[in-house]
Amino acid sequence: MTVTAPQVDFYILPTKNHQSLLQFCCRLAEKAWKKGNNIHIQTNNSEETNHLDKLMWTYSDSSFLPHATQSENITAPIIIGHEADIKPSDLLINLAVHTPTQHTQFSRIAEILNDDDSIKTNGRIRYAEYKKMGCDLHHHDIKS
Repeated sequence: MTVTAPQVDFYILPTKNHQSLLQFCCRLAEKAWKKGNNIHIQTNNSEETNHLDKLMWTYSDSSFLPHATQSENITAPIIIGHEADIKPSDLLINLAVHTPTQHTQFSRIAEILNDDDSIKTNGRIRYAEYKKMGCDLHHHDIKS
């Protein structure tokens, strides 16, 4: 079986606000879910996982995102977790600092960056790693 490198989309937000980054993550997950995709959102730690879990309930007055945390070990279209063992999904949204070790299990990966210096620096490192692995890289400047 031939393993193909995933498409990796880098979304660049014009703010340093981490909450805006998480809000964009919710919007991206909602869009992918409405297209029938299963999504895994990889976070850095349990605090970020719990924060995003709560945000998915409240980020929009007019929508609901069916989700669960990875530690709940239940099936949902959107799974949020920081654990290393990631189950394959249609889309991986990587909020973690590191390049996911299981990146070949996904056909698409989304990286969300903002104007924070440490987030940009880590994003550039991941970009170089993805490029070295032969991934199909795309860059999107988000204006709002």
